[in-house]
Amino acid sequence: MFIQIPINTVTFSLPARKFVIQSSVTVNESLPKVTEFALRLIRLCEDIEAEKFAQYFGFTDKETRLLLDSLEDQSLIQYDGAAIQLTAYAEWKFYTDDDLPRFSIVKPRTDAVDFDLLTYHPLKSSGGRTPGYAVELNIDQRHVGDSTRLAEQAYQTHFQQILRAKEKNNDRIDIYKISHVKSERL
Repeated sequence: MFIQIPINTVTFSLPARKFVIQSSVTVNESLPKVTEFALRLIRLCEDIEAEKFAQYFGFTDKETRLLLDSLEDQSLIQYDGAAIQLTAYAEWKFYTDDDLPRFSIVKPRTDAVDFDLLTYHPLKSSGGRTPGYAVELNIDQRHVGDSTRLAEQAYQTHFQQILRAKEKNNDRIDIYKISHVKSERL
């Protein structure tokens, strides 16, 4: 029986470092379906009578009043007793790409991300040590000295990739600001 043995195989060790990054992110939250469809109908009609609004949805007078009161409390509509119109605030919440209303909130976020110190691309956390036979790649010492600044830039550049690797949700999340970057050894 013939067994192949690899010869002259070289493994390289890429210098890497873990960074703990504290940031604030904006999260686009979905509206309740009735609220979303009500806003879309009002926007489509530009203004609509309360009676026609209730007929369209099949609401009773009480249900219509509850919904309109809720929308008024959130400053989404103007209702003078006859015609319903969107406020400028509500109009501003409609995104031009899909014409749906979206509301964003700012939330704090902390990520621990491993970056290689050569290209500052995010790495999957290895958790292991470099084998003793690996050839270590040399990096420019300026990259090490500027590592927190470069990690911050890399985090901004690769945020969506980092997000996909850590979370499996469909919310649209974007960086609002980065407040602190701390370097840790791997």
